[in-house]
Amino acid sequence: MNKRPTSKLVYSGTELRLEFYQSSEGSVPAEEWLDDQKAKVQQKFATLFAWIGDHGKIFNERKFKHLTGSDPIFEFKVDDGRVLCFFFSVGDWF
Repeated sequence: MNKRPTSKLVYSGTELRLEFYQSSEGSVPAEEWLDDQKAKVQQKFATLFAWIGDHGKIFNERKFKHLTGSDPIFEFKVDDGRVLCFFFSVGDWF
């Protein structure tokens, strides 16, 4: 049986729930990185997170895309910043 990683809720939309990985020590690396970004970049990422959470898909590959050569990894893109992600269903962990 796989143990589900610890996570921190980022956005709960009508289509998807977005969570950041949380280490066993409690740190949330993606959140820490975002906190260091300019407010404008933080807002752009928040908008993308809300969009995918509410609509389930972002069609603009300049903002969100599947990484070529990687089966499960996708990326949110804002300016020069990237946040990597993957999709899973709760049933995958139990």
